Amino acid sequence: MKNIISGLKAVIFDLDGVIVDTMPFHASAWQKTFKKFGINVSKKEIYLREGEKWDKTFYDIMRKNGFKITAQIKRAVFKHRENVFKNMLKVRLFKDAPELIRCLKKKGYKLALVTGTPRKEVKRILPKRLYNLFDAIVPSDEVRHGKPHPEPYKKALKKLKIAPSEAIVIENAPNGILAAKRANIKVIAVETSLSRHYLKDADIVLNSLSRINCSISS
Repeated sequence: MKNIISGLKAVIFDLDGVIVDTMPFHASAWQKTFKKFGINVSKKEIYLREGEKWDKTFYDIMRKNGFKITAQIKRAVFKHRENVFKNMLKVRLFKDAPELIRCLKKKGYKLALVTGTPRKEVKRILPKRLYNLFDAIVPSDEVRHGKPHPEPYKKALKKLKIAPSEAIVIENAPNGILAAKRANIKVIAVETSLSRHYLKDADIVLNSLSRINCSISS
């Protein structure tokens, strides 16, 4: 990985599926919510949509199933999803994530978090001791376009005041990988949610964060 880390100044993390093992809960919350409307959605479809704005997930799936969307339906869907998610959520950090984040911070790397999750949910999911280590956080409700659009990662670069060549992204889903690549940032993908086949556009694919040490070499 020598070429990929040349001149590295920052590490940009995705949240769900990289730092916290929340994707099974997100998928189940969507599945149970759509089921209430008679719509069956596979876990894989939700995983493949990870990173996009929740509005897009909602509109795409409802329209695909022939629903005429009203403000009332949207409120009902999101309220139900929120309640289901809150009731089932058990926040589990991937065991190597806290140590990696703290070590990178100690070594002077700038750290950013770019996520398809709204800020209020980020604050609820991510322990404060880790939240405060990030120099920049770009949640879904603070960008116009979600992943796979490059805007979230470009905004992180701007906040960190660095060039794309000075950063590396750690992702776990195709939308996030594509967003980072469109922002001209190198990507390490981890196989926490999806198999290597779906992560092929990343520069490097690893089976877990344990393969990444504090000098960003595996």
